[in-house]
Amino acid sequence: MALASVLSMMATPQVTSGYCGKNNLTDIRWSLDTISGHLSFTGSGEMKDFSRSFTDVPWRRSTIQSVLLNAGITSIGAYAFYECENLSSLTLCSSLVKINGEAFNRCTSLASVTLPASLTTISEEAFLGCTQLATINGGANVTTIRYGAFQNTALVNVTNFVSASDVGFRAFRDCQSLKEVSFPSITRLEADLFYGCTRLEKACFGPDLNMVEGGVFYNCDALLNSSSYIQFDGITPPVAVNVSVDAANMFNKSEESLSTVVLRVPNGALLAYGNDALWGVLNVTSVDGNGGFCGKTNERDVVWTYNANDNCVTISGSGDMADYYAQSRPAPWSNRTVQEVYVNENITAIGNYAFAHQSELSTITLPSSLLTIGNAAFGYAQSDKLKSIHIPSSVKTLGREVFFECYGLRTVTGGENVTDIRARAFRQTDVLQVDNFTSATIIGEQAFAYCSRLGVVRFPAVTAIGSESFSGCTALYNARFGADLQQVDRMAFFNCESLHLTGHLQFDAVVPPSLVSDTITAAGLFNEDETLLGMRTSLYVPSGSVGAYSQHPVWGKLIVTARPNTHITELHAGTDFTLVDGVLNFDAPTTYELYDSNGRLVGKGHAASVSLTQPAGIYLLHTEHGTAKLKL
Repeated sequence: MALASVLSMMATPQVTSGYCGKNNLTDIRWSLDTISGHLSFTGSGEMKDFSRSFTDVPWRRSTIQSVLLNAGITSIGAYAFYECENLSSLTLCSSLVKINGEAFNRCTSLASVTLPASLTTISEEAFLGCTQLATINGGANVTTIRYGAFQNTALVNVTNFVSASDVGFRAFRDCQSLKEVSFPSITRLEADLFYGCTRLEKACFGPDLNMVEGGVFYNCDALLNSSSYIQFDGITPPVAVNVSVDAANMFNKSEESLSTVVLRVPNGALLAYGNDALWGVLNVTSVDGNGGFCGKTNERDVVWTYNANDNCVTISGSGDMADYYAQSRPAPWSNRTVQEVYVNENITAIGNYAFAHQSELSTITLPSSLLTIGNAAFGYAQSDKLKSIHIPSSVKTLGREVFFECYGLRTVTGGENVTDIRARAFRQTDVLQVDNFTSATIIGEQAFAYCSRLGVVRFPAVTAIGSESFSGCTALYNARFGADLQQVDRMAFFNCESLHLTGHLQFDAVVPPSLVSDTITAAGLFNEDETLLGMRTSLYVPSGSVGAYSQHPVWGKLIVTARPNTHITELHAGTDFTLVDGVLNFDAPTTYELYDSNGRLVGKGHAASVSLTQPAGIYLLHTEHGTAKLKL
């Protein structure tokens, strides 16, 4: 009978209760089941604050296993559940606004917490030492996390505090399981914020971050792995709170070892971060992979970015771009479709092979600071997308193969100060006329070879014409070279058929230019029988030099004539068309283009008969059959 009575008493909940309101003690009532360890709160308003002393709280801390806050309560008092080592279940109400200092400090059995949307403040050391606390849910409207709030917990991911702008020092210190953090609204990284978070792999911070203190990533060893990264979304690099803060004391590593720490930043901020005294020692890269550094002398002097919306590569910074090689060291954007290239001011050189093999490239904008366009910079396109290019007056050198196989390149403007046009620079392009390179002294090997539509060239400053420079330019009918021409290499005008049929060469040099080798013959230079050359290939020279050219072993094989007063001579209609009283008649419907003497397109179409209404003058007619000169 006595035993039954004891068992009955043991099964009956033993409830104690009281009040703990802050402004008015009776505003909040607490109730503790001492058998189950369940502590609940009802009422409204703020809970009073307590101290670390076990005698200062009305409930026995070691008894508590679960806590329930009912709706109406707006804050949890300081030290309310300090060292409640058996607390494993926590239910917070939707009215809760603030958790006060050390409220759950050292609740070592607490594994997870769900924070209500109403919560805005987590005070100092609120969950410090909750060594089993691995999961925090909710908290999207928390704006303030005070110092040490989650220090020495088992948190793995902290990405839910999207509104937190104020996060106190060492708030997540010694969270050795922490792998990922994200604070899109944070404004300052306080001292020792992630100190000792040895497994931290990803740390992302929003655009409002503007200041950092020392020790933020102290001993965050996992951040040195190439797969880990820090991400800053701000355009302006956050500054150190004082001059004593540098990368070494921020990470507790030598600055040399920090080159493996990846710092991802917006494309438009690469230059700023890359050359920043604090952040520049890290491996600064683009946040989306569509940007990076491409300087030659100092990699971080020049930046590239890629916009996938318009397939545009933009080059910014100052100095020379790095050189690349199609196979062994391709440009970092080479695996992307590039339709447009925009090079900003202060860039002085475009690197070798920088935009080679870009078959979709159609638009190029170059700055007035540019001095050199490197070898094959835009070459090997093997497409007709690029139609025109303007070369700034600052450019001095065009590298070899710079526009090689840009099949559709028809119009080249500017370039008046280019002195060196290197081998195959414009080979197999669609250029019609080249008279803009007025300072060019060197024309490299095959520089304009196989430009099958090229009709007119003018090089008033040239001193040397390289081998096969105009080889295969079958439409070339008017080629004039200035008074400084000294040397011509083999096969320079090989298969330039229109020079013989309807055109002429003009050398303004008083002394006949020499040939690179004594073995070069007129036949080899033009791929034409010397007898025929003497019958139909005209060479205009200064009037006082006709005798010298006529006696030259090569130039004397041509029809040497004193140069006429006009630079353009009349050509008559060929066998494919007739021109009578301003009416152009083709043998069959033909696609044609008509250019004036300055190379401007003045008419085009597809017809069998065309009435030409252009003003009187000399014009170039281009058809699929070739090029001819018309006089209206």
